[in-house]
Amino acid sequence: DEEGKCRVYLAGRTCAFDDKERGVALGILRSALAGTNEMPLKRALLDSGLCDDVNLRINDGLYYGYYDLELCNVKRENVDTVIDLVKNALTKVYKSGLDKERLSAIFNSTEFRNREKDFGSTPKGLVFGLSMLDTWLWDGDPADTLTVADTFASLREKMADGYFEELLRECFLDSEPVELLLVPSRTLGEEREAEERALLDSIKSQMSKEQLDEIKRGAEALKKWQAREDSPEALATLPTLELSDISSEPESIPTELLEKDGAKLLLQKLPTSGICYAEAFFDASDLSDEELLLLPTLTTLFKNVKTAKSTPAELQNRVLSLLGGLSFNPISTSDVDGGARAYVQISASALEENRDAITELISEIIYTSELSDERELKNAVSQALIGAEDSFISGGHVQAIGRAAAYVSASAALEEYLSGYEQYLFLKAQSKSRETSELAARLHSVADKIFRRERLTLAVTSSSPSEEFALSLVASLKDGGVRPTSSPIKPLGMRNEGIAIPSQVSYASVASDVLLSEPLHGSHIVVRSLISYSHLWNTVRVQGGAYGAGLVFRKNGTVAFYSYRDPSPKRTLGCYADSGSFLREFAESGEALDKFIIGAFGDYDPISTPRSSGARAAVNSLRGWTDDMERRFRSEIVATSSEDLLRAASLLDRVSSSGGVCVIGPKSALDSLGDTLSLRLEL
Repeated sequence: DEEGKCRVYLAGRTCAFDDKERGVALGILRSALAGTNEMPLKRALLDSGLCDDVNLRINDGLYYGYYDLELCNVKRENVDTVIDLVKNALTKVYKSGLDKERLSAIFNSTEFRNREKDFGSTPKGLVFGLSMLDTWLWDGDPADTLTVADTFASLREKMADGYFEELLRECFLDSEPVELLLVPSRTLGEEREAEERALLDSIKSQMSKEQLDEIKRGAEALKKWQAREDSPEALATLPTLELSDISSEPESIPTELLEKDGAKLLLQKLPTSGICYAEAFFDASDLSDEELLLLPTLTTLFKNVKTAKSTPAELQNRVLSLLGGLSFNPISTSDVDGGARAYVQISASALEENRDAITELISEIIYTSELSDERELKNAVSQALIGAEDSFISGGHVQAIGRAAAYVSASAALEEYLSGYEQYLFLKAQSKSRETSELAARLHSVADKIFRRERLTLAVTSSSPSEEFALSLVASLKDGGVRPTSSPIKPLGMRNEGIAIPSQVSYASVASDVLLSEPLHGSHIVVRSLISYSHLWNTVRVQGGAYGAGLVFRKNGTVAFYSYRDPSPKRTLGCYADSGSFLREFAESGEALDKFIIGAFGDYDPISTPRSSGARAAVNSLRGWTDDMERRFRSEIVATSSEDLLRAASLLDRVSSSGGVCVIGPKSALDSLGDTLSLRLEL
C-alpha cells in the first residue's frame, strides 16, 4: 500500500572530526532527544500521529559530521506539517531545557559502555583501529578516539550550565536542514526496467554487426578472466596461520551448577572487571504458534510502558542509571537431538555493587508492566512492522534462509513465528485492527504463563559469581509453572515459494535439515568455508554479479545456500546445484585443506568477551551441548579430510535437489523462475 508510506529525512552539519568533546556530546544528545519513544522529540512526533517511527542518527568519521532525522510512514499531504513539528518540538526542548535526571542517566549508561568496551564478536583491536581512522584520515591525532574518559568528566561539569541546550540550538535550530522526501511507488521498479530495456534496444539497433561481435568477444574475455584461478605466486603473498596454531580445546569456564525451586542456575567465573552479567532464559517451548507470535510485541513493550513503581520515562532513567544494559528478546534454538526450543531471554549487566537492581527491575517489569497501554501497543506494532518490511528489502537473505529452513525444521519454524514472514503477517493484521484490548489480554496471559521460576535457567557470569544474588533473583519470581518437555510447533511443510518485494535485486535460498539424515559434523564447517569462498564467491558473486553468496550449517541442523542482492536468482539456483560436483572435484584434486580449515575455525570460534563467553556457555547448557561434544566437534574441524568432503558432497546434492526454495525479489525475477516456484506471496 502506497498510502501514508512517505519517508522524510532532515539532515544538517554537526562538527569537525577533531572536536572530540562535541562529538561525544552529540551522541548523548541524540539519546536524550530520540533514543526511546519517551524522549521528547520522538514522543512529540509519535503523539502527533503524523508518522509511525522516528530515528535520529549522528554520523561521524568524516571531515565534517552530520545528523540525519528519519520520519517513517508520513502522508504526502502532511510532509510540511511534520517538518514544522520537528522544529517546534526542538524549540520547545531548547526553551524548557533537557531533563537533567534523564541526561545524567544517559551519561551513566554511555560511560558504562565506554569502560566495558564489549563489541561482541568483533575484535577490540579491529574496532579501535577503525575508530582511529576517524581522525587519522584527516591528519588528526589517531589516539583521540581511544581516550574519552576526560571528555565525560568535562561534559558532566558543563551539563548544568546549559551546554547541551546550546548544542541543540547550534546544530538543529540555527540553520535550516537539508530536506529529502522519499515517495513510495509500486510500479517504479518496473518502469525503470522498461526504460532501461528500451534504451538498450535503441542502442543495439544502431550498432553494426562488427560492433556487436566486438561486444560479444569482450563479454567472453571477461567471463574467462573472472573464472581464471589465482596463480600460486599470487596466493603465496597472502599471510596465513598454520594448523598447529589452532587449539581444539574449548574455552574452559569454571561453572557451579545449582537448582532451586525448579530453576536451574549456572554460576560462571570469568574476569569481568567488576561487572556482573545475568542471562535469564524462560522456557516458552510449549507455546502454540498464535502465542509465539505475541512474544516480540510483549518484549518490545517492556521498558516502554509504565509499571507499578514508575512511568515509562522514570523506568528508563532507572535502567540507564543503575544498569549497564537490560534487554528482552524471544529466541529459538534446538537441543542436540533436534528438538525445537523457544525462550524469552533477558540479558542484564551492572557493576557488582548495583547487581541487586537487576533483580528489582526484572521482577518489576515482567510482573507489573501495563501491557494494555493502547498508545504503546500501537507504537510497538507499527514500528515493528516498519522494521519487518525493511528486513525483507535490505536483509532478505536472512529472511530467505529462515523461511526455506522452516519448511523442514521445527526450530526454524519457531524462528519464523518470532521474526520471519509469519511474524510480518501477524504485525500487518494487527496494524489494521483498531481494537487493542484483545491483544493486551493475550499478552498478559502469555506473560503470566512464561515468567515462572520453574521455567528459568539463569546464568550469572562474574569474577566472583554470587550464589546469594542468583537465589534472590529466583526468589523474586512467581512459582506454579511447569518446564516444557517439547514444542508443539512443526515444520511448515515442503514448498517452493517466492515473496515479491519492491526491489531490483533478489535473495535466493535453498535449505534442508541435515539432522534428518545425519548428525552435524565438524567437517561441515570447513565445507561451508570451501563452498562459500571458492565455489559460490566465484560463480554467484564474481561471475553472476550478486553482492554475496554462501552456504551455512547451523547447530540446529539447518543447512542452507543463500545469495545477497542477486540480479539473477534463476542462474544462482543452478550454481547451488553444482556445489556437490565442485566439492568432489576439489576432494579428488588433492589440494591442501589447511587454509579452509583455518578460515572455518576463525568463523566458528571468533574472539569473545566475558559477556559473550558466558552467554554462549549458557545457550550450550540449554541445548545439552557439553564440553566433550564441543571438543569432539572442534577436533573434527581440524581433522577434516578429503573423505569428509566426498560424504558432504552427497549431502549438498540432496539439499539442492530436494530442499525447500525461497526466493525474495521483484516480480520480474520471480517470473523468470517459472514452475520452480509453486507459491507466490507478497509484502
